[in-house]
Amino acid sequence: MRILFSYSGEIQSLGGAEVGVLARAQGAVTNGHAVGIMEIAPISLLAKRQEMGNVPVWAIPYLDAPTLFRFRTWISFARSVLQFQAVVREFKPDIVSVNFPMWQSLPVVGAFYFPHRWRLVVTLHGSDIAAVPIQQPKVRSWQRRLLRRADRVIAVSHSLLEQASNLYPFLRDKSEVIPNGLAPEWFESASEQPPQGATRYVLYVGRLDRVKGVDLLLRAWSQLADQMPGELWLAGDGPELKALQDLAVSLKIADRVQFLGRLQREKLRALYRNTEFVVLPSRREGLSWVTLEAGACGAICIATMVGGSVEVIEHEKTGFLVATESPEALARGMLRALRLRPPDLDLMKHAARQRIRNHFSNARMRDRYEHVYCSLAGRSDSEKARDTRQD
Repeated sequence: MRILFSYSGEIQSLGGAEVGVLARAQGAVTNGHAVGIMEIAPISLLAKRQEMGNVPVWAIPYLDAPTLFRFRTWISFARSVLQFQAVVREFKPDIVSVNFPMWQSLPVVGAFYFPHRWRLVVTLHGSDIAAVPIQQPKVRSWQRRLLRRADRVIAVSHSLLEQASNLYPFLRDKSEVIPNGLAPEWFESASEQPPQGATRYVLYVGRLDRVKGVDLLLRAWSQLADQMPGELWLAGDGPELKALQDLAVSLKIADRVQFLGRLQREKLRALYRNTEFVVLPSRREGLSWVTLEAGACGAICIATMVGGSVEVIEHEKTGFLVATESPEALARGMLRALRLRPPDLDLMKHAARQRIRNHFSNARMRDRYEHVYCSLAGRSDSEKARDTRQD
């Protein structure tokens, strides 16, 4: 089978959606399938390069939704469709797997006006449903068209699928939940040492973006004063970096906060294993890779009760769940984790590892996607036509 993965951004980024695409692509390779990746990138010409060994990666440029009286937008749209068609002609996919459906919805929908044999799978990750349709109405109309034409729609968490189905009720009959899954190396025992710095630290990993709630974490950290050991380490980058640095200064905690910048995921394992605990103060989540990675490494998570975090963390058994938008709740959660007796802490870490291993493994995710791909590869044209009725 030949599977073309499409992502609405640059696949070299290290966000959760990008990690998910690469994990699914690697799973398909492991199962013996030919895999290609198409990304939306800020370049002007169609290009191809090699990544992930021999997996080809194509890039097509960003584009705006065509507007009735703006001729250039239609030219851009037509060009992107033709570029997508060029990738399809070269790679000849059986399955097109669209991840995080945003701007790449346009060329894929446009390609349906050409004869084609490939089947369409769309995977929803989080803000592609929770934020994009509201913030970018022009994208929503194309996202709707894409989802109508999809043979199968997959969400990474039950809460996300419910949200998507409320927004697009026609999804209910052709959707399912397949959680993210970690590769075996995340569960391996190791004795890596963290980077030089504070001997004790509390860790946040993720984008520095308002939706991630790092401002709430800084406010919670300031409330704890001298009750917390060591420093707060923030691993990640994003548009809120300067604002968060300024907030740390204004809260008079800058001397106890380290901004580590963006780190390669293989370097995160040492941070997870050596931290006091991990905090995820998100305002919104699909299913955070950080909750999975931290749990697999035996780190306790304190997370807000949003999205897939509630489906990963068992409150007071594998971690702690707290109210969102509340620095006070975050502070109380951190104090509870800090005050765990060593035997209770060890039990919680073991339970977290076992839960991730049992329910969120890469093999489990790979097998479920394999079933979807194989079942669709044999679908009849009449079934496809039934699902592509007029919008």
